Amino acid sequence: MKSMSIDRDKWKNGPAASEYQSAISLVDSASNYIEEDREVDEEEVDVTEGLLPDQMVPVQRSMSYADAVKRATHHEQSGKVFLFDGYAFSKNTDPAILTHLNPKTVSTLQYPFEPVNIPPGTDQEEYRRAFSQAQVYLVGTAHFSKESCEDVCKTVQLTQPDFVMVELCSSRIQILSMDEDTLLKEAAALTKKKMLEIVRQHGAAQGLMQVLLLSLSAHITQQLEMAPGGEFRAAYNASKLVSGCQLVLGDRPLHITLKRALSSLNIFQKMKFFFHLLVSLRMDIKQEDVERCKNNDILEELLQEMAGEYPQVSRILVDERDQYMTQVLHHLLQRGTVEKLCASKKCRATFEPLTIVAVVGMGHVKGIHANWPKPIDSAALLTIPPPSLSSRVVNTSVRFAFYGSILAIAFFAGRKIFKVIEPRLPQINFKIFV
Repeated sequence: MKSMSIDRDKWKNGPAASEYQSAISLVDSASNYIEEDREVDEEEVDVTEGLLPDQMVPVQRSMSYADAVKRATHHEQSGKVFLFDGYAFSKNTDPAILTHLNPKTVSTLQYPFEPVNIPPGTDQEEYRRAFSQAQVYLVGTAHFSKESCEDVCKTVQLTQPDFVMVELCSSRIQILSMDEDTLLKEAAALTKKKMLEIVRQHGAAQGLMQVLLLSLSAHITQQLEMAPGGEFRAAYNASKLVSGCQLVLGDRPLHITLKRALSSLNIFQKMKFFFHLLVSLRMDIKQEDVERCKNNDILEELLQEMAGEYPQVSRILVDERDQYMTQVLHHLLQRGTVEKLCASKKCRATFEPLTIVAVVGMGHVKGIHANWPKPIDSAALLTIPPPSLSSRVVNTSVRFAFYGSILAIAFFAGRKIFKVIEPRLPQINFKIFV
């Protein structure tokens, strides 16, 4: 039985009705979701038997609507978790969850807007209560911290969320599928060939910035002997053990962030900023430094320090991403509450408020809290300013200089090699050709 999209179209809410469609286009996009078969109508798992999601017994798809409702009612009465239209019911989570979570790293947020456009015939109090009771557990992490991984796993396990949002975009999704050993090898294998490929693919300025950021991450990885993104892999693996839980990639696409950052700088500012990144590659970092920086993620802290002279860079690399992830969470709460309330009425189950766990760097927590009560315009955050004439000239010059230097190196290296092997070449008598 598929979701009733007609009903959902009627149940619009939030600051403005038009925002609902933008929420759907944002959250449902392929670059933002990793799903485990969203079309499954209903599945069951007996929590007391400790079955995992991949061991669930699916209900026959030929089951009638009436039979599906009866089965859902039976599961609810027997205390079994069941899925209906992609949402899990009868979870029976501990109401005193917050007492078991780390108060230093986990904070809570509720939907900040008054629901509007309540469908006719709907219990308005019930509708508003569904939004006011929806909960976001915001987990602030350090990207190179084992303690952060433990915080994430514990939060997901205790809250049994409907969604887990991570501070990743589609271009960094490989962090989730690679194990730590592979990532450590990748960090050590950041070769000149890979760097050239990045520059060739993204252009001189953006490619160079991306190479420097990758080099910085690889440097920290090698210093700590710990791969980045462990908390995101922990969130992904923990989410797979929760019935009906979906993983959401909530960060702005990397190429948009870098292009917006570069477009805010003139050529001299770019050169100075790149120099700061190069200097950072010589720093020494220890594990205790990372844990000390748990109150402010180490990578975000380094970028903020370097961007101190460039407020526009700090705004784009940190502040705008705070806004973007805030907007993703707003729309997840909006869309998810509508869908889950609709599903509960269809299967006549007791409605359970939507729960989201958001895993972000500690440096983003303060910004998300600050932006939480504000409506966010995602279109403005996704716009890439056109390059100026001077930027195009500089990029072209840098590209020619870059490839010219490679040709020059190849030429002089070839001459040197030829001088070494020339005495060993057989003497050729050119008279025989006359």
